[in-house]
Amino acid sequence: MRIAIALAIAYLLGSVLPADLFARARGIDIRAVGTRNPGATNAMRELGAMPGLVTGAYDTSVGLVSMYLAWRLGLSAGWIYTVGLTAFVGHVFPVFFGFRGGQGMAAATGMLVWCMGYALARGWMSAAGIAALLALAAVIFAVTRSATIVGVCAVPVLVVEVLLARPAWEFSLFMVVLSALIWTTQLGIARQGHLFRLSGPMRERVSRPRVHAR
Repeated sequence: MRIAIALAIAYLLGSVLPADLFARARGIDIRAVGTRNPGATNAMRELGAMPGLVTGAYDTSVGLVSMYLAWRLGLSAGWIYTVGLTAFVGHVFPVFFGFRGGQGMAAATGMLVWCMGYALARGWMSAAGIAALLALAAVIFAVTRSATIVGVCAVPVLVVEVLLARPAWEFSLFMVVLSALIWTTQLGIARQGHLFRLSGPMRERVSRPRVHAR
């Protein structure tokens, strides 16, 4: 019964989309403007700072709140992680909005950041390892100017770094699933935005045939 209650609460919490609620209150279809994603970034751009911040705070914390409630109900580690993933599923397939939700990146990222803190507290990551990861992310962003590319490149490194420490298998599985969700979504965004392709001028420069001097 406790497991069913925790899963139901997590799914229902994930199914609440503040961006959609703010947009509807203003007579706007959030899925028809901007990036068409009912997430914090689109809410910030199309609805303003307050709706964007509230959406970001809620979406980022929904998985963690669900996991905390599961912990308070006395569930085992495996079920606590499953409850967190259920909140993510609720965000992507919300029952309150015809199962048309967002990408779930804020919820997944919030739980992944918690994973890093938990791994650090348990000795599965070191402060030096986190500093190296942040430095790598900073270099990638400096070169590409794309947070999406940072996610695509840095997330696998994070996973490898943690798994090498051989943490508990429930935690390992949870982190791998979260990272895979984030990585595949970011990769899809990168491909859709052609972020892996050369810019127009650079592409023309590379493809332009060379004329050899005689």
